[in-house]
Amino acid sequence: MVRHPLPVRLFNGAGPALRRLPLDLLSLSPDRLIATAVRRAALDDFGPADFETGLAVLTRSAERDARLTTIGRLALRQHILSALNTLLLEEDHRRRRAVEADQAEIRPLVIMGLPRSGTTLLHRLLALMPGARGLAYWEVRNPIRPRGRDRRRQQARRQLALLDLLAPGFQAMHRVAADDPEECWFLLDSSMTSAAFWLTAPVYGYLDWFLEQDQSAGYARYRDHLLRFSAERAAERLVLKAPIHTLNPGLLRQALPRATIIQTHRDPVACVNSANSLMREMQGAVTDHVDRPRLGRANLDLLSRATARCMADRSGWRDDPVIDVHYDDLVADPLRVVGEILTRSGEAFSAEHERRVRRYLLNDPASPPGSHRYRSSDFDLRDDEIRQAFTGYLEQFPRLVERI
Repeated sequence: MVRHPLPVRLFNGAGPALRRLPLDLLSLSPDRLIATAVRRAALDDFGPADFETGLAVLTRSAERDARLTTIGRLALRQHILSALNTLLLEEDHRRRRAVEADQAEIRPLVIMGLPRSGTTLLHRLLALMPGARGLAYWEVRNPIRPRGRDRRRQQARRQLALLDLLAPGFQAMHRVAADDPEECWFLLDSSMTSAAFWLTAPVYGYLDWFLEQDQSAGYARYRDHLLRFSAERAAERLVLKAPIHTLNPGLLRQALPRATIIQTHRDPVACVNSANSLMREMQGAVTDHVDRPRLGRANLDLLSRATARCMADRSGWRDDPVIDVHYDDLVADPLRVVGEILTRSGEAFSAEHERRVRRYLLNDPASPPGSHRYRSSDFDLRDDEIRQAFTGYLEQFPRLVERI
């Protein structure tokens, strides 16, 4: 468990006293959160009230399950307020003007796959393509420009600085910077049906609820965000990635019918254990009571469901346009893999792109081999148990079994 710096421990210790004050600073009441979002945005129309159920489930789960520290409450509260603010801005944007871009013209590259299966590396290499646009962390966290001064980039930098303080091992596992391309799953947040909240805090009840929901509304909002981004710089091709799309590839394809979808593949044992290790670090920033066995079981269930649903969706498509990429191939020869993807997606692997990829690989500040260690037993799991949960997936991709 991370031992936080003394000022952080003192602030966390003051939480009970702070919560007795008549302030909204630490409140996770849905009504107070909504009122705070309205006041900050100077807007009051959220559109359809379908987000309210998810908000209620999330905040109830935070109170019952998460055992949040004072800073943890602030972090989750800010995540929720950011989602509500985006929802208000979505409705304001919808009233004032239609989205300019034509959905039929959006042809993004979208990467999905189990977390820790090479999605981040592949995303950043493809985003180096001349004429490509990988959405930066500060953009996906707050995707619509607010009224007045735009402080989104500065807010993202402060947020990541706090994360470095609270979870010092996180950057060694997944490097994040405000201006670097980042996962697009945050674009689902305003629906209040988003797995991104599970990354922020151990909201087990919310995760269980989330897995049973129809997430069509979230993907409709996701599509609208991409339409706006495309309208801003129509000449650029969006390059996106989020492992959570593996849970809903049918909805992804419905939202973006002309997308090139890429799925990465890796031994599920490595993926589950590495994801658990990353989540333990992340959730250790917001609670002093990370339940490793419970975390491990929850992620095993989430990820095995995702692959099963993904394989079911893909098997039902008349034509399966997904480009499959094995982690081992990507690590062994990233230039060849990038070139093959571009050829299949109708792009040329230009000399400039190749130069950028080579430079990135030479200077990649990713953690050195062996610095991120993880085992099934760290989360009260067994390797054979994980493989059993992914039986159908491993039958579909037997090469993964051969390399275990």
